[in-house]
Amino acid sequence: MRDIDIEKRVKALRLSWVKRLYDDTEHEWKIIPKFFLGKISYNIFYPNLKIKLTCKIPTFYKNVIKEWEEIAVCNPLTMGNVMMQPICCNGKILVNGEVIMWKGASNLFVQSFYDEIGQIMDWSGFKQKNEKNDTFFFKWRQILDAIPREWKGIIVRDRNAGGVCNETPEPHLQVISRRLNLSKLSGKEFYIVLINKMWEKPTSEEKIEQELGVSQLIWSNIYMLGRKITLDSYSRQFHFKLTHNVLFLNKALNRMNIVESSLCSYCNDEDETTVHLFSGCLFVKGLWVEVQNYFRSKVILPDLTPQSAILGWYQEKNLCI
Repeated sequence: MRDIDIEKRVKALRLSWVKRLYDDTEHEWKIIPKFFLGKISYNIFYPNLKIKLTCKIPTFYKNVIKEWEEIAVCNPLTMGNVMMQPICCNGKILVNGEVIMWKGASNLFVQSFYDEIGQIMDWSGFKQKNEKNDTFFFKWRQILDAIPREWKGIIVRDRNAGGVCNETPEPHLQVISRRLNLSKLSGKEFYIVLINKMWEKPTSEEKIEQELGVSQLIWSNIYMLGRKITLDSYSRQFHFKLTHNVLFLNKALNRMNIVESSLCSYCNDEDETTVHLFSGCLFVKGLWVEVQNYFRSKVILPDLTPQSAILGWYQEKNLCI
């Protein structure tokens, strides 16, 4: 028993109730929860659920909804994941900073706005496909604008690679890139998902963000950059050390009594840290200007900043350095 997280186990058992509620069997006890849940939204047990309860419902159902909200937070990674995202009660699709709770949108998914080959439909195509009247036009426009740009990019990427998605949306939970339908979500499966979500931000990420004065960096892209731009193993090792804050320079080495001075090896003016060495040192700045001038006829390289010097231009599509 000492290896079991009792709190997570209780949550898992409570969440497994959702599977029983939506299975194919008919029981009288289902009438009451379906009555209360029907007041909220047609689509509720899907990824990224975010809901503001405005009606009174029993505490047990409230707890189940709250725990599903916690476990359902995810970022879709494939075209199929994006297409299965519901429009209503989705914490990632916001209009004026609020989740969509419109009655007319309760049966809509991202898939509802795309045709069979993954192209966004115009208003007439959407209206015909989803049987909406002209009064829904402005809401259609708002929803299209609210779908995250990253999701649209994933659809374009997979569409260009030959991907299609014509599946019928069903209540499910997304685990990384897998979609687990309610029929597969037992108490054991919920427990595994809950345990795997017990993740803490690495101290290296916190330290680098603190030094750069930024937050919410896309670390998955940053970590992959070294593998995308070079096959050289030494360059990849260097990138790993830099992004994991284990590149020991003079300031750190001096604290370990390995070197006599903590000052920069080039300018000898300031402590040698990653921020100083790669973006603040006058010698490095001069070198970067020479690199800019050398490649100016072929590519315009941005000016050096602490973030770009240490993490690279990981957000640029056509510039991966």
